[in-house]
Amino acid sequence: MKRFVIRPRYCVSEYCVWRREVTCAVLCLAACSGGIVFEGDLSATLGLSASLSCSLPGVGGIKQVTWQHRDPAGSVHAVITLSESLEQLVGEQYAGKVQLAADSLNATTLLIRNITFAEEGCYTCKFYVYPSGTVRETSCLMFPVSAYTIPVNIQITCVQYPH
Repeated sequence: MKRFVIRPRYCVSEYCVWRREVTCAVLCLAACSGGIVFEGDLSATLGLSASLSCSLPGVGGIKQVTWQHRDPAGSVHAVITLSESLEQLVGEQYAGKVQLAADSLNATTLLIRNITFAEEGCYTCKFYVYPSGTVRETSCLMFPVSAYTIPVNIQITCVQYPH
């Protein structure tokens, strides 16, 4: 079951569960226009790819979309920016690692390839909208701890030394 979250700008947050039908999402969108639709937090698997989607349907005046990564230490890094002309500017440390799929400025999907522990953290998509300002939402990329437990064999040998 895929969960999509809608966080409207001008009303109380709404949560929807995707159940092979669009009814729930459409009802939530109809309740408040101008809200960001995004996938909630995501569990990732080392070595595979992960994608994070974020959209701002029905809103005009979007000048650019930026994705940022906040690592577990709290440092914020520019991942990728999509300009009004749909030109992509990738942050230096993410070159060859990320790709942005976007048909328009209203909907983007960040694809992160060959996931490592360095990609763990939270990703914020920011829509710069003229003249109303910035609209943002954050999803976190996490690794399930149980999937990466490494068995360790320890052998202890006791040696008696003469006094």
